[in-house]
Amino acid sequence: MNLIRLHHAERNLRVGMWSGLSKRDQYVLLEDTSVELPDGNYLLLPKGYVTDIVSSPSPLWSFFPPYDNKSAPAFAVHDRFYECWEKTGFRSENPRYYADLTMLQLCLQYDPDRPVRHLLYFLACRLFGARNWNRFRQQYALQHPVFDDN
Repeated sequence: MNLIRLHHAERNLRVGMWSGLSKRDQYVLLEDTSVELPDGNYLLLPKGYVTDIVSSPSPLWSFFPPYDNKSAPAFAVHDRFYECWEKTGFRSENPRYYADLTMLQLCLQYDPDRPVRHLLYFLACRLFGARNWNRFRQQYALQHPVFDDN
């Protein structure tokens, strides 16, 4: 298993590309990867997990590329939190904010030379991420209905 810690200079996220993915800017993880988060917790990104790393529209790729090798683990963590928060076992009063803030903190740690870019990613998530967050919460609720016997 690959282990990514904040204080390591080398943070490898082994990804592959194949034509069976639904979008052209998606990547599949080639091995289990455990990422140490800024609060000391760890998040497992399982082998086979599909992520688009940076969800920026293609016209903006010159400024906000769809893959950034320095901060890729931060974006994969963010995608994992958004897609399956309930499965991670994490608890927070504001889980979407926790996901966005964790992404920002990891980006700043992994790539401190681009703070403005990372702040823009964070602000974009805060401004436009609610739709995706809510869509994933609805999908989870449909797949895991709660039955009340009363």
